Amino acid sequence: MKEIAARAISYIFMPTTFAMVAFLLLAFGPQVLFAFPIIGVVAWARIELKAHPTAQVIAGSALGIVLTAAQAEAFLKFAGGY
Repeated sequence: MKEIAARAISYIFMPTTFAMVAFLLLAFGPQVLFAFPIIGVVAWARIELKAHPTAQVIAGSALGIVLTAAQAEAFLKFAGGY
């Protein structure tokens, strides 16, 4: 069970980073595009520090893109954005 929990936690960094940057973009508009390099820095740091293998970082990034897109879609529908 600990192994499953450790693997699940290892995917949290990248989705959280994507969500943070997407929220900044939705809340403040294009003037926060400077925040996008943070995603790359977090990915690089996770690999460089040997906290996660490259495959986990890529999987976490993919998960982050999918979850962030789904959350943005739901938010825009709920908020009456379109």
